[in-house]
Amino acid sequence: MTFWFKEQRVRDDLERFAKAKNMNESELSQCFERLLMHRPEIVENAQNVTLLAASVIYSYLRMHNLHGRRGITAKEVGDFFHIKPSAIQQKLFYVYDAMVGASGFWMDGEIELPPAPKREFVDMDRYDAASEYWDFLESGTAEKIDSAIEALREIIKKDPDYLDPYIELYGYLTETGEEKEAIETMKTAYERAIALIGVSKGKGFPAISWLFQENRHIVRALYSYATMLWGRKEKKSALQLYMQLLRSNPDDNIGARYAAAAILDGFESHDEFEDRFSSPDGYGLNVMLLNTWFESVSLRFPKIFEWWHMEMEKRL
Repeated sequence: MTFWFKEQRVRDDLERFAKAKNMNESELSQCFERLLMHRPEIVENAQNVTLLAASVIYSYLRMHNLHGRRGITAKEVGDFFHIKPSAIQQKLFYVYDAMVGASGFWMDGEIELPPAPKREFVDMDRYDAASEYWDFLESGTAEKIDSAIEALREIIKKDPDYLDPYIELYGYLTETGEEKEAIETMKTAYERAIALIGVSKGKGFPAISWLFQENRHIVRALYSYATMLWGRKEKKSALQLYMQLLRSNPDDNIGARYAAAAILDGFESHDEFEDRFSSPDGYGLNVMLLNTWFESVSLRFPKIFEWWHMEMEKRL
């Protein structure tokens, strides 16, 4: 099959899908032109041109935030072309990168890598507050929003530096539409976390090992605050915080490297990131797909991730 023939087949599939779904055919065609300009070898080496067309379409949908639960899913695209959604997502790594340009939405030199930790932090035991919080989660109170909010505020009063209740309270307040108070709640958790680990503005985090149970509520609070910032379009601040967390614990039990890579790759929110990599069975994320994608993104940003890869190699 010649290059021209493959190109024409893709164009025909794009036109067919655009008409069926009432999409902007001109914009879709422009995306394919970008692929031809940046990475013509992807078309030349394509073994399945229908899969390539489906990947171009889904890349376009993602670039314009028209995919996922509120738009057209990979499954819908796959059903149209009789292709598995997982095959589209695998091909997407190469097609999408080419369509947005080799450097994605960020340049490698734009992001400052946080300094390596110079000390270790371990929080005090907060057994009483933690026990009360976990008992709350398993109680009927957690199922009633008003009662749950009141209960969480009481736990916070007893130990304002135990941070898990703030994260849960943020969720309830968001659910009830109290956005301003929800944001302030999460901000308070962040400020208390920073105070606990003893970091002044602009300084690097200490080592915060997940192995110590006492540290986990702090790591969760910092991660949750970064996630909130990301959802509010404060991507650079969110990215910096995720990178601080990764620096503080390269084992990365919470997955900060994936969140950082998702921001660098142009995801608009944590929800969009989870939608993209959710496991077909509905339980957690598709780890194989996630790691393949992360490898691709991290190679595009060596100044950000090379140290982490080197750290992992030392442990082999």
